[in-house]
Amino acid sequence: AETRIVCCASKGWCRAIAWYQIVIAIWFSFVSFGRLILASQQHDKG
Repeated sequence: AETRIVCCASKGWCRAIAWYQIVIAIWFSFVSFGRLILASQQHDKG
């Protein structure tokens, strides 16, 4: 609820925070996907 008040106060900050969360979500999914690929490659070599 508090974050919504901040968003109403300054939409610029709300937009920045939303983009920040999206970038982090994409980054984490990319890192986890990369780890899966590395793990599968190591497993194939082993």
